[in-house]
Amino acid sequence: MLERLRARLPTAAVVQTRIEDLDLRRRFPLVIGPSSILERAGCLAAAARHSSRRVAMELLNPHWLLEAHHPTVRVLSAAAESAEIEVDYPGGWTQAAAIELRWPEDIESFLSPANLRLEAMHGRNPEADLSESSTYYVLSRTAPRPSSGTTGVEHAHRVDGVRLVHPFVGPVPHDAGEA
Repeated sequence: MLERLRARLPTAAVVQTRIEDLDLRRRFPLVIGPSSILERAGCLAAAARHSSRRVAMELLNPHWLLEAHHPTVRVLSAAAESAEIEVDYPGGWTQAAAIELRWPEDIESFLSPANLRLEAMHGRNPEADLSESSTYYVLSRTAPRPSSGTTGVEHAHRVDGVRLVHPFVGPVPHDAGEA
């Protein structure tokens, strides 16, 4: 696959490594992790190291997975923190996977060790109940580094037209206030 990429984009920088070991020596305003690739703490930590502002991710919803029968997804075994599943795809092939379960109600404690704070979370349909969604989306913000003499303030901003307000400890970032 990398050979094909190099042939199509000869000037593109190509890096082959495990996500946990990735070090691009630069940061980006937004790092995106689709399809549960950031479900493991080491992968999330790597994404956070490369973010100067936000990390967004899509995670498999354990409530959806474990609470009903799904014609193309089979749970072979499950515990509170992990599951083994099989997923059938069009074309007749099946993927077997051992996954870590990231419960929406525990997402803040998952983000915290990576120095991330929850900014927004919702299912595929933001208006529907989260348990009805096969995956859910998390938008997190890199937490400020505490400095001496800072006080807690309320930080408000907009994401997709929705005003979000949360406690903010540390220096107020340059984009603080209503966006």
